[in-house]
This record gives sequence, C-alpha cells and structure tokens, in this order.
Amino acid sequence: MWVSSGPVMAGDEAGKAYAEMAEILSHLNHYPSDEEKEKLREMRDESGSSAVKVLATAMINLQHKATSADKAKLRDLLNRSDVPEAAKTLANVLLHLNHKPTSSDKKALSAIRD
Repeated sequence: MWVSSGPVMAGDEAGKAYAEMAEILSHLNHYPSDEEKEKLREMRDESGSSAVKVLATAMINLQHKATSADKAKLRDLLNRSDVPEAAKTLANVLLHLNHKPTSSDKKALSAIRD
C-alpha cells in the first residue's frame, strides 16, 4: 500500500494521492522511476476517484510528455466542475509537460504537497 509523504488530513485518500503525485512530478525528469510507477499503479487501482485514476494512468504512461490519449482525458478533467483544484493543477502540469516541470509548475506542485 502506498503512503503519502505530504501532510494531508486522515481519510482524504484522493488528497493523499494528489500530494504524492505532486511529489513525484516535482522531481520528474522524463518519466517516473519504476518504484514511482508502482506507487502510481497502487493509487490508480485502490482509488475510487476517477480523477486519481486518470492522473495516475497519465503519469504511468509518461515518456517525456503525456500520450495523446491521456491528454484528451486530462483536458476532460479540466472541464469538469466536480474535480478538485489540486487535480486540475496536476492535469495542467501533465498537459504541458516536456521532459520535466517548469519552475512555475514546481511552485504549483509545492502548494499541493503543503
């Protein structure tokens, strides 16, 4: 079972997942490590949140940038009113990712982790 390194309220599984994804993305260079991919698979498989599933899948599939299929799903997340701001921030970073997050992306990711 994955454990979040970010300070999120107990019981907020989606929030924990967003914090963990933000942590992984903040130091990403081209794609997640095998260990990080395993954490992402666990998040995807254990979560009841469709946003967590979409985000984790997009991160697992990263090869320098998100796949076209994943980008379409990320755009859908951005257009939904029921998706939390943290998930939208992650989706936006993934949509524009090119090898690694920009400095402004890292600031936004830091806000999710804190």
